[in-house]
Amino acid sequence: MLYFASRSSDTADAYLGDGITEGIITRLTQDQRLAVKSISAVERLRGRSTPPDSAGRVLKVANLVSGSVARSGRRLRVSVELVRASTGTTLWAAQFDREDVDLFDIQTAIADSVAREIAGRLLPGTRSQPRRPSTNPEAYDLFLQGNFHLARRTPDDVRTALRKYEAAIGLDPSFAAAHARIALAYAVALDWGWPSFDIDSSIRLGLAASDRAIELDSSLADAWTSRAFMLRFANARTYAGVREAFARALRLAPRDPEAMLQFGFSLEGLGKPDSALLMLHRAVAVDPERTISRFTLAWVLLMNHQPDAAIAQADTGIANDPTTRLLRPVRAWGRLMAGDTTGAWLDARAEHDDGFESTALIAMLARRGDSTAARAEVERLAAALPAAPARLTWSAGWTALAWASLGNESRALDILERIEPQGLHVWDLMQSPGFDPVRLRPGFARFEAELASGR
Repeated sequence: MLYFASRSSDTADAYLGDGITEGIITRLTQDQRLAVKSISAVERLRGRSTPPDSAGRVLKVANLVSGSVARSGRRLRVSVELVRASTGTTLWAAQFDREDVDLFDIQTAIADSVAREIAGRLLPGTRSQPRRPSTNPEAYDLFLQGNFHLARRTPDDVRTALRKYEAAIGLDPSFAAAHARIALAYAVALDWGWPSFDIDSSIRLGLAASDRAIELDSSLADAWTSRAFMLRFANARTYAGVREAFARALRLAPRDPEAMLQFGFSLEGLGKPDSALLMLHRAVAVDPERTISRFTLAWVLLMNHQPDAAIAQADTGIANDPTTRLLRPVRAWGRLMAGDTTGAWLDARAEHDDGFESTALIAMLARRGDSTAARAEVERLAAALPAAPARLTWSAGWTALAWASLGNESRALDILERIEPQGLHVWDLMQSPGFDPVRLRPGFARFEAELASGR
């Protein structure tokens, strides 16, 4: 499966290709006879003009589904093609035209047609129509627009996503999936630590949205995932309810890599490292090309003093996606812990623009004795933070990590104590190897113990 290209003259219709692609992948995975690559796998080929044989080798598949989407007024045309990857031979092609646009119906029709062409008639368990998330086609269209923006993971895009989801609910108040995505959007904002999102109101609005989603449809896995994610911030000192909500989500959607990822990270905060690593390994096994899952697994391995295993995860992730920015800094930390200072230096120098990407470089500069350059890099990060006594989001913790790498306990603690909400996610960050130079100092030890007391 390749991303469908948007052929609409209006650039605002770019979400159509993403929505159609992701909807078809979701539908095809319901046929157990088909091995369908995940969104993460096909993301690497998005927008590229890759020959079928090359795309087949990259994705390790025998057949490719590709297509395009074009909208003109209320008319939608979707062209789809099934190709043998090794030869480029077209096995099947079709065009779907609709006057009264209903994207959900189109996704389902295309997916069913592709499944029939690849695997013959549909299995009894996959022949029935999937449950429609909304009875209002316009609301569903807005929902797809929201998903498109949420996936971009920028503050402006997440705000746009929230507006789209809220507009969808305005047309269909019983749209449980849209309520769940509102909760997920606020959780993402809190998780990324964007200062433009007020912490208290994000928690309040996110929890209310997840509650409403569950009230409307308690069988919706996304609702339980978003609730668990939100509870990690609402109950930051104890993670009360987090474990139960994630467990419920995975009973409903056992192969959801996002639920596995967030559950695994939460288990680490709860002081269950073995369970955390098991869950994160499951997330990687389900979707091996998903970079954020490998990053999280590698990071938790580092915090549990397994640098060689962390390096192996980073190596695989970088081989899967050489353009990734996430994995080289974590591999630098792993190499530093393992005593490979040459390799750590190469990785640390590769990416060091902001936040986490700079921490490995700062640690390496300190290790090499270049304290002047290391301090200048930390001061650059610190200059971007609001002055005390302003509240900080947890992403400021990377600057605290940088100060700790230089052995400056007071500057590190000044930042850590201002992070809101205080709790296990802050404690979790403090387990990283960069805090080792100050770990045994009285002030740090007291603060760490206080955060962990609610577990």
